[in-house]
Parts: sequence; C-alpha cells; structure tokens
Amino acid sequence: MAVDDVTRLAYFLFQRWQEQHRDTDLEQCLDGWRAAVRVSADTADWLVQSLNNLVATVQEARDHRDTPALLDEQVATLERLVTLTRDSDPRHPKYLLGLADSYRDRFRIGHERADIEAAIDRLQRSIQGSPSADRRSLTIKLGRYLRERYERDGKLADIDVALAFWRGQLDTTRVTEPDYAEWVGAVAETWLDRYDCSHSPADLDAAVDAVNQARQALEGQHVSAAREQRLGQLEAAVVQERYRQLGRAADLERLLVLSGRALGDLAPGSAERTARAAEHAFLLLRRFDRAGDQADLNEAITALEESAPDDGPGTTPDAVHARWLTLLGESLLKRYTLWGMGQLDELAQARGCFERAVPLTEPGTHARADALLGLASAMEDLFQITPVPVESRDLPISLMEQALEQVADDDAYAPFIRQSLGKACSSALPAGGGSRGIWI
Repeated sequence: MAVDDVTRLAYFLFQRWQEQHRDTDLEQCLDGWRAAVRVSADTADWLVQSLNNLVATVQEARDHRDTPALLDEQVATLERLVTLTRDSDPRHPKYLLGLADSYRDRFRIGHERADIEAAIDRLQRSIQGSPSADRRSLTIKLGRYLRERYERDGKLADIDVALAFWRGQLDTTRVTEPDYAEWVGAVAETWLDRYDCSHSPADLDAAVDAVNQARQALEGQHVSAAREQRLGQLEAAVVQERYRQLGRAADLERLLVLSGRALGDLAPGSAERTARAAEHAFLLLRRFDRAGDQADLNEAITALEESAPDDGPGTTPDAVHARWLTLLGESLLKRYTLWGMGQLDELAQARGCFERAVPLTEPGTHARADALLGLASAMEDLFQITPVPVESRDLPISLMEQALEQVADDDAYAPFIRQSLGKACSSALPAGGGSRGIWI
C-alpha cells in the first residue's frame, strides 16, 4: 500500500477509537501507524510524520492501558524522532522533552539508574533548545529528576550535583527577580536532603545559612507580600528541622518569634489562625519543658483559647481541630500538675479535650497516639483523686496500649510509648487499692 493510503487508514481507525473507545480499534490504529512507519522509511518527512503519529497513539494507549511494552515502544520511537530532526527544528526540544518523560516513567517502574540518567540528559538538551518562556518550568522539572536520582541510591555525589545545579540557578538570578525565592528554597531543601544521608549538622547549618543569606541580600529591597510569605515559610521550615534534629535553644527562640509574627498577621476566627496558634503553643510548651517558666504555659493556653476553632460543621479541618484540642489538653494538664487540687477544673477540662480529639484523628497516626496518651495521663491524675470502679483501673494502661498500636512501626516514637507503658504497668495497683488511687 502507498504511504498516503496507510496513513488515511490509520487516521480513520484513530477517529473510530475516539468515537467508540473499542480496544480493537486502538490496537488496529497502532498497527496502522507501525505500518506507515515501515512504508515511509525512505522518505524523511513522511517518516517523521508517521513516527509522530505513532508516538501520540502509543501515549493514548498508555493512558488507556499502560504496559512496559508500550513504554519501551514510546522510548524507541521518540529516540528515532530525536535522531531524525535537527537541533534547529522547533519540534526537536519537544521530542527530547517527551523522551525525557518517557525515560522517567520507565525509571519509576524498573528503578534502573540508566533510565533516570537518560531522562536527565534528554531534559538538559531539551532546555537548551526550548524558548525562554518554557525554561523555568523545565528547570524545576530537571531539579525533580535530579532529586529522583539521588533518592534512588542516596549517594552524596548525586545530591552534590543537585546542589550545584540549584546553586547555579540562584547565583545567576537577581535578588529582585520572582524566581529568586524559588531557587533559595530549592537550595535549602536539597541541603536538608543531604542531611538525611550524611547526618552531618553542617548540612542543617548550610540550609539555614542559605535562607539567612537570602534575607541579607534582600535587605533594603522591596519584597512583595507573596515572596515575603514564601521566605518566611522557608525560614521556619529549615530552622524547625534543625531544632528537631539538634534541639538548639536558639532555634526554638527563633521559631517562637516566627510563629508569633505569623499568628499576628492572621484574622481571628479562621482555620489558618487556629492551626498557627496550635503551632505557637506547641513551641511555647517545648520552652516550658526546658525552663519551667509558667509564663510560657499561660501564654500557650491564652494563644489557644483566643484562636478557638469555629464549632460549625466543615469550618475547621478535623486534623487542625484535633491538634488544637490535644495541645490545649496538654497545656491544661501541665498547669494542673503545677497547682494540683487548686486547678481541678482544668484537669476535667483537659480530659474533655483529649476525649474530643481522639475521634477527630485518623487511625494509625501520631495525632491519634498523642490524643490517646494525653487522655491516659489525664485519667491517671483523675484516678488519684476520685473513686474509681475496680473494672476501670486499667483504663490508662489500655489507652497507652491503643496509642502504641497507632505507631508501633515508628522507631522514633514507639520506644517512648513503650517506656511510658512499662512504667505504668510496673506501678499499677493491685485489686483493693493502694496509695495512688481510690478504688471502689
């Protein structure tokens, strides 16, 4: 058959597939374009057109029913298109981009390093030939590819390549340009990724330094509200990670300043303010745990109470509401521990907070474990001062066991719960009572 006859038949089959969505039509259409490629092998323009139509139909087939064979065919077809078109051809960078994405897709299935290497190479070549308007999005995509490569093996050398790439973007971007904050974030986040592999505090310091240097570079410059918000989020993220890993008091103080500033910028009554208040209260409680200053405890309770969530249905996400309740319960319980019987109403209020928080959390999450542990602590304190039926005396232990079930596979959190559970079991009272409770 002549090339135009084969092409006409393939177009007809594709149109029928779009109208009826029958698998047989799609398979016949693929066979039609494969035939068109064979018969047009001697004519460059026809061959490029046939390969182009074949790769588009393969993508249609992959969207409908993806298979490794189709993906391999797509890679091979795009490689031919890249070879057949010149660098100056406007289609060339688009073929390279499609090829990069296809290699990336194959990497995500087979996890072969050669595929992600090929994806990075083709995407770099695509960026070089693409219009300037497309380069920003492609640059961000290349950064993602570089990240996928180092996530595969965890090699510091691969992370350093990604760092050099983002640092190059940052160094060639003026501080007044909108992308400056984006590249700062990419540098800082890559330093955090490096820490995950190296466990070197210097990498955490470098992440914080990247944001500090951006702040210094922007001094005296007009910064839009959106960019200021982005930089504030970056600063909080990197400082919080360093505090979480290293526990530096200076980082806690800086986080408190940042969270207090963010809280003050939000309108009362919003779910976002409730979430920010919970974060601020969490940090105040950590400073209270360090220094024992009741002013921090009182401030945490005030911040939470002034940002109470709206009780209307659907106004506050359950996760935000649950965290607010859990932290308020923790704060009230800590203040009761300081003052004892003088704050008995706060003990009852804390118990109520934890009881309300538990059903708002998802099973198997830290949030539910936190709420259950808080409830266990509140019940232990209540059992010391109120008559308790014998059949209820093991309730705190049962709540701790439930908390452990939520995070049993968490190597960081589970040991803490097991330790608390062990202490509770060793001090549990026998039937008939004892010095720590009133049993009836």
